[in-house]
Amino acid sequence: METKKRLARIYSKIVIDKDSQCWNWQGPLRDGYGRIYWKGKTIQAHRWFYNQKFGNLPDWKQKGDPEIDHICRNRACVNPDHLRVVSVKENILAGLGPTAINARKTVCKHGHSLVPDNRGHRKCKTCNTIYMSSEKRRAYKRKYYKEHYKKKKDQT
Repeated sequence: METKKRLARIYSKIVIDKDSQCWNWQGPLRDGYGRIYWKGKTIQAHRWFYNQKFGNLPDWKQKGDPEIDHICRNRACVNPDHLRVVSVKENILAGLGPTAINARKTVCKHGHSLVPDNRGHRKCKTCNTIYMSSEKRRAYKRKYYKEHYKKKKDQT
């Protein structure tokens, strides 16, 4: 009987959006994600709902556990049909943050192709090669070495 009351209380905190079919969590939120107190632990609401429908995730996220991606991009959504299990990398790349945006780029700001072996670097290899061979770079190196050798000479 106690469990039925807790379940009723949890399901009472959902408001369904008719357009998107998102189950918007109206209970406590942390960083936009719903929170549920269940069996002595505070857990993420979307993970709890996913477990209720599919039952294959641990209650709480530990390092290395799979992550849950919101297909609808709504952190407060707890609709299990809007959730999918992904790796940490997949979840980050599916996001809208700067890391995901840069990872999806195929050309640098100057139009050079970012080949697969170039990904993961903040600078385009072609742009970096052009810069390293430029007069600006050579002038910087001359100034640096001049100051470096002057300090070394003064120390002796």
